[in-house]
This record gives sequence, C-alpha cells and structure tokens, in this order.
Amino acid sequence: MSSGSAFPSSPQPSVASTSPFHYTLIHSITRPNSTASPTCITPLATSGESFAVSYSDAAVLVYDTRTGEEVASMASLETSNGTQSTGVNAIVATTTGLDSSLSSDSNRGMSEDENVVSGATGRSGGVEGIIISGHEDRFIRFYDANSGQCTYNMLAHPAAISALSLSPDGRELVSAGHDASLRFWSLETRSCTQEMTSHRLMRGEGVCSVVWSQDGRWIVSGGGDGVVKVFAR
Repeated sequence: MSSGSAFPSSPQPSVASTSPFHYTLIHSITRPNSTASPTCITPLATSGESFAVSYSDAAVLVYDTRTGEEVASMASLETSNGTQSTGVNAIVATTTGLDSSLSSDSNRGMSEDENVVSGATGRSGGVEGIIISGHEDRFIRFYDANSGQCTYNMLAHPAAISALSLSPDGRELVSAGHDASLRFWSLETRSCTQEMTSHRLMRGEGVCSVVWSQDGRWIVSGGGDGVVKVFAR
C-alpha cells in the first residue's frame, strides 16, 4: 500500500462480478498505418449493432459492434488536406427517413469549389442511416452510411465546429462552434432556424460541447469560459 493512501500502489487483478454493469473487453480496434486519434463515437442504430467513429485525420468509419470489423468508410478523406485543420471533431447519426430530402438538390447553397463529394467507399447492404459530421474547417457534412457518399455539405459556422447533437426525433440538429455560438438546423430543409451566442470566447475556445435532452425540451452547453448553460424550449 502507498503511504497515506487506502488504494494499492500497483494494479490489482480484476475480480469477476455478477453485476449487470460489469463489462468485459471484446475488441481492440486499430487502423493499419495510422496514428490518428478517435475524436467522436456515435451509435449508428438503436439496436447497437454498429457504430461510427471519427478521427483527427478526417476519417469516418463504421464498425460492426459484434465482430469489431470495419463495415463502411465515408468519403470524408476527400475533403482533407492531411492536417488537423480539416479533421472531424464531432459526429452524430440518424436513421430518420431524410434520404429523399437530402439527396434532392444536394448542391443547393454551396459555392462552386464545394461540390458534393463523390466516391462511395461503403459496402452494399447492411448499413443504413445518415452520418452527420462537424469539421475543423467549419463545414457540416452529410454521408449516406451505406454508400459512403457525401450527399450534402454546408458552411455552418465562422469558426471550427466542436460538437453536434440531434433532437430526439432525429429531425433537428444543434451545432456548437468555437465562434461561441449555437446554431439550430432543420434537417429536412437544411436551413438554420436559430442562432445564439451562448458563451464568451476564451483562449480560442467558444462552445466546447452541447447535448439535447431526451425529451427535446432542453439544450445544455459547456463553454471555454468555464460555464455550463441550460436553454429551454
């Protein structure tokens, strides 16, 4: 035992438990020839059969929860310049039926040099849903989880996007940025419905995190100013 402490000074062997909250490691997933760090993880479906992971090099991959195998790769690397300035900071996923509204007129609102990214890297069948990513380059991008194609992207903040959260019905999105603002989006029209400056900018950090409550009534944000704020609808 270490002096003045009730805790052992060296790691102790784990003890089997019958508690329903006891978990066992089943997969350790690494990317070959990559040192990029995971930046965000989100379940792809309520069943928990798959999950998406974003990385600091802008990669967005989907893994099978049961096997640990990669089952799809989004075309997010096509907008990366190989540095963290184009990395992905946040991802969310929804299976709400937005495919038709997102795929139609997908170039609307984008400049000539920001066309829809092509190059499907997913596998056919088995992976459904839309993955939404928030990037260091200020863009929010939408990917079809099955094909891997980017179906829409939009310049969402004047500074890097730090966090995303979906409404419980999967039809609205709130984004947080290092411009110290929160922005609310309709996913059906891909338009900003509300913008608010919620925190003071400190040390280059604005809003660091945001979450939408499960009943849809509350939004909670945390900022670089050390303040947590609660907003009510």
